Formats: sequence, structure tokens, C-alpha cells
Amino acid sequence: MTKINIIIEALRETKLPFEINTSGYNRINRPHPAPWIIKELAKSGDVPVLLSDDAHDPTQLGQHFDKAEALLQELNYQPRFTLDMLKKPL
Repeated sequence: MTKINIIIEALRETKLPFEINTSGYNRINRPHPAPWIIKELAKSGDVPVLLSDDAHDPTQLGQHFDKAEALLQELNYQPRFTLDMLKKPL
């Protein structure tokens, strides 16, 4: 089992949220983590996801969120991490 598969399994077991960082679209034309990893996590159906970017430049805030959302919709990825989740245990 690869290290990535170990992480995927740990997220599935703990249902801890993970981040999709959209800044990768600027450099490698895909988000971080790679879409195949997101697809694997989508199979469990209950690992929340949070969209983020690198806010080093304020003009790039929210950049490529539309692409990430399109990917999530294509994978039928539903659970999103929300601020309300901070109020209760995961």
C-alpha cells in the first residue's frame, strides 16, 4: 500500500476533512491533491472537502474554484466542510 493510499484510508476511517487547493491549476493544470485521489475519496461518500487557494496574492483569492466545483460535481462529491462543523465533533 502506498503512502497516499494510507492517507486515503485514514481519511475514510476518521472522516476528517481534506483540502482541495486550487493553486495547482496555475502551475500543473490540476488541483492538489490529484483528481484520482479526490475520486477515491468520493467513493466513501462521507469525507468532507474544503476548497482553498494560495492567498499570497489577493487578486487570486477564489481563483479556479469554478473548476474545482465542476470536478466535484462530475464525481458527485457531496460532503463539504463548513464552519458549522467546527461547533460539533467530527
